[in-house]
Amino acid sequence: MMEFWNKSINKINFTFSNEQDLINFFIFCTLPHWNVRYWVRNSLLHFSLNNPIQAGVLVGFYFRKSTQEYEIIFTERAAQLKHHSNQISFPGGKRQKNDKIISRTAIRETEEEIGISRDYIRTYGVLKKIKSPTNYEVYPTLGIIDRYPKDQNKNVNEVKEIFTAPCQILLNPDRYSFNPYPSTSRLPIKIVSIDYHGKHIWGLTAEILYFLAKTYVKYRR
Repeated sequence: MMEFWNKSINKINFTFSNEQDLINFFIFCTLPHWNVRYWVRNSLLHFSLNNPIQAGVLVGFYFRKSTQEYEIIFTERAAQLKHHSNQISFPGGKRQKNDKIISRTAIRETEEEIGISRDYIRTYGVLKKIKSPTNYEVYPTLGIIDRYPKDQNKNVNEVKEIFTAPCQILLNPDRYSFNPYPSTSRLPIKIVSIDYHGKHIWGLTAEILYFLAKTYVKYRR
């Protein structure tokens, strides 16, 4: 079975032929998919979280003309932040009362953090929520960002750096590593992570990326 998986995955290019192909992938991702890692994580944290806070993040895809490839936009969080400082994340944050739908949260926070106008953000659906040990329920919104954010427009109080990584790497499940959680962790699953040009992406951000990678393989079959 593993040999079949390896042969099958080796034939995949892990990219998109055009924008419609990417949009079709978004639609496919929002269909019901069984994800054992999400299920274990959410089931265990369900009993330990107390009125979890809803949050929205934007998984923003950007087409780089110079390489003719889609990339995903990330932020490296500022060092002075109280939670998750210096970690790699998607733009996003806590839902506010005036956010009628959770995708509005992702768009609003993206505007605030990386200084890109919502006029250049197109959204195509929301993935299943994923729970965090820090008492958050995070809803990833899938979208296309039509203009690359300028570094000088970022919110320096929240963001240290804006960078991208190519889908050709991020959507390949074989690129991910798995290591045991600390003995104090409440999660009986291994930490998933991926490294790109010195950036170590792990935790909830990597969980979302790994789900997209596994789903991409299904999408191509």
